[in-house]
Amino acid sequence: MWWPSPSDYQDAMQNPQTAFTEAALRDGVVVSDTLGLPKPISGSFATVYQVDYRGRRHAVRCFLRHVPDIAQRYAAISAYLKQAALPYTVEFSFLPQGIRLRGQWFPIVKMAWLEGERLDVFVAQHLNEPSALLEITRQFLELARALRLAQIAHGDLQHGNLLVVNRQLRLLDYDGMFVPALAGQQSNELGQPNYQHPRRSARDYGPQLDNFSVWVIALSLLGLALDPELRFGFNGGGGEALLLQQSDFANPAQSKLLLALQRSPHPMLRQLTQTFLPYLFVRDLKNVAPLEPNALDALKPLGATPANLPDWLRERVGGASAPSPSTAPRLAPVNAAASAANGADWLLDHVPLAAPQTLNGSFRAEKSFLGLLGLVILATLAFGVFGAFDPLMSAAVLTFTPLAGLAALSIGFVVRYNNPERRSAARSVRTYAQAKLDLTRQTQELTARQAQLERDAQDTLTHLLRQQTDNAAEEKSALAALDRALEAARLQNDAERQKLATQETEMLASALIEYRKQKLYRLMEAFRVADATLPGILNRELKQNLAAAGFVTAGDIVNFRVVPTKMGPQFCLVNRRNQAVPVEGVNAQRGVAIFLWRRAMEARVKHTMPDTLPPETVNALTKKFQDARVTLQLNELKKQQQTAQEKTRASERARQTHARLTREMQELPARAQRQREKVELELAQQRKELAEKEWAWILARRQLDAYAHINFFNYLKSILGL
Repeated sequence: MWWPSPSDYQDAMQNPQTAFTEAALRDGVVVSDTLGLPKPISGSFATVYQVDYRGRRHAVRCFLRHVPDIAQRYAAISAYLKQAALPYTVEFSFLPQGIRLRGQWFPIVKMAWLEGERLDVFVAQHLNEPSALLEITRQFLELARALRLAQIAHGDLQHGNLLVVNRQLRLLDYDGMFVPALAGQQSNELGQPNYQHPRRSARDYGPQLDNFSVWVIALSLLGLALDPELRFGFNGGGGEALLLQQSDFANPAQSKLLLALQRSPHPMLRQLTQTFLPYLFVRDLKNVAPLEPNALDALKPLGATPANLPDWLRERVGGASAPSPSTAPRLAPVNAAASAANGADWLLDHVPLAAPQTLNGSFRAEKSFLGLLGLVILATLAFGVFGAFDPLMSAAVLTFTPLAGLAALSIGFVVRYNNPERRSAARSVRTYAQAKLDLTRQTQELTARQAQLERDAQDTLTHLLRQQTDNAAEEKSALAALDRALEAARLQNDAERQKLATQETEMLASALIEYRKQKLYRLMEAFRVADATLPGILNRELKQNLAAAGFVTAGDIVNFRVVPTKMGPQFCLVNRRNQAVPVEGVNAQRGVAIFLWRRAMEARVKHTMPDTLPPETVNALTKKFQDARVTLQLNELKKQQQTAQEKTRASERARQTHARLTREMQELPARAQRQREKVELELAQQRKELAEKEWAWILARRQLDAYAHINFFNYLKSILGL
């Protein structure tokens, strides 16, 4: 049947008084563009116009294709939505005779017009506001959960059907919606491809239909909110997708966006992506699990209590326990070289310092020793000047004496100030410093191991993705090859059938010719040559000669032929055996006359000749062709069965491989998480030990600082009285 095109609706909207019967539309004003023409919003299933009537705005949906049961579907949808009373839907009216075009009535949907931004436009406006994107993601997951609990599936969840009105999400376009009353039917549309599973078909129509679309939208929004590097893939307002597209689903192993999501620095985004990837290869959309709103709970801000303080210090810094690695996502990497106090430097101000040690004593022995050394040096200089000492000896004494003095004073310094506590503090500082170096190195090794585990998990997932993609491609290729082989066999069988049909037709035609020929001969046998009357041609003697030559009836005369001989050309009659036989007395004139008599007899009986072969003759002749055709059909059925079995085996092999790879992909996050947790526990313990060693090192340094004034330089100054 004829169905209106967008241009037909555009023409009708210019005259609403004649196009509509409902007063709110007939007497309303259609919103126009800058040219004064009705302003449509076109989609794949309908074109929408805005009509204003007495301050109220209505959206008019005009369908672009005929759906036979659209009235029954909308009646079921309307009744169920009124019963469910969800805050995300908009009340509407389905008008079977809504708009009139070319003398025919066509259905429309009228609903309240909502002022807001499409989801993609909202995202474009808040692309650099992660909190706004996270909030709209939470709302979207709550919307999806409400639909699921109400046993409703929208069927075409995408940015164009999600409207942000006063920062709240509303749902539009219910053409392909599923409600329980429609169970058992097929979908009348397949949705926007960039938000649908590659395997979706019209048979996929149930309450789980939106699960895949929810994953796509949530991952796209979270990727844009949490990973600024992904914003280069945003299509902007008015695009066909938010982030992920159909090409990413068809070949995930080559998808740059999916790879970026897998390698995102945000652990929750990585985990959700790893959970989502196996769903790209499911064979039944019912196996796509829903994404619950609590998946975003990990985005709540964490407590500020440090996790790597010593137990006694953590109790003083804050009473809240640190989140465990298994429950608290690591939103930012912890600095492995964090200070010992870890935010508790203020405690050092309250740790009492050891009383500073001073250089006490009269130092009489040291002063006397220095005086004696001075006298030795002066005496050596005096004797050297007056020549009493050899110059070399004087130089040796002047060099050795100060050195000996310094050595003696050093021994004296050590003996006088040989404090066990000072030695213990120095040893502690050295011990703790070495322990810090060892723990820092071990922490760095664990951090590197942690990063390697992340890389290994990502590489393993990429490898599994590639295997899944290759497995699906191999199955598709194998099934296509089997279909091509079956088609080639079918074409060959068709050619054989055609050949058999041609042979059968030719054989039946030849048999009919032969049958008519034999029938003609039998009919012609009724016309004896002896009874023929050809005045001036046939006489008694010539008839006897013809009979003697074997030409007794008209049926015995088939043709005539002139045969060259040594005596010259000789006229002969041709018999049934196609032999040219000369007859005495029959020359060319008489022979032609006799043959024309034969043709006249043939004409008398020709109208009685049969046009078809007898059925028994046809059956006998066609039996071998029927057998051949039956053989071809049996071979064709056998080939079909073999192909079906081979396709079943190929699909089963692919299914088993798919199940194994899916199991490995599903187990990979948990296995990787266990490995990460093990390393994180070791890392937390190492950081705790490092913090304890750092704290002990600081205390030892403070203890050692109490002896900072006691040094050899100050010792010399005290001896000299400086």
